Amino acid sequence: MEEQKPSVFKSSLNYGFIALGVSILYTLLLYSIGQLESKGLGFINYIFLIAIMVFCVKDYRDKKSRGFISIGTAFQSAFYVGLIAAVLGSIFTFLFFTYFYPDFFTQIMSKAEEQMRESNPNLTDEQVEMGLKMAQKFTQPWTMALTGIVVGTAVSALLSIIIAAIMKKEDNSFNNVA
Repeated sequence: MEEQKPSVFKSSLNYGFIALGVSILYTLLLYSIGQLESKGLGFINYIFLIAIMVFCVKDYRDKKSRGFISIGTAFQSAFYVGLIAAVLGSIFTFLFFTYFYPDFFTQIMSKAEEQMRESNPNLTDEQVEMGLKMAQKFTQPWTMALTGIVVGTAVSALLSIIIAAIMKKEDNSFNNVA
């Protein structure tokens, strides 16, 4: 009777929650030091995500799959981590910007208006207002949350492909039988 491997999703679940927790703590740290808008510091979150995805794939391969993992299983393992973090992180984003830091969007819109006027001083007040109304549609907590799910899923898929290609380790023991 063949040994039953544990579910890839169940194995990835804890790592997804770890990635979510790290992301939330890092977001709160950036907020507390006034660097929430820093794109450079924001990308550090992806380094954390990559590391956690790698640990998840390595854990599944080494502890639950006898040291071997196919590219497909490695992809699933890493992808589930990113998917869990993206979906639950988007819920956090919605709650954070709706209840904890609602002034964020007002600040963003003020900066956008300032940049519009600086980059093109010939814009009329009506043109600026129209541009701000359009931008305001995309700078709401719910749009950020939805964008977070879509972008997070896409980035997770891309990172998972790369991680799986690097970390796969096929069991070739049956190929060597003469």
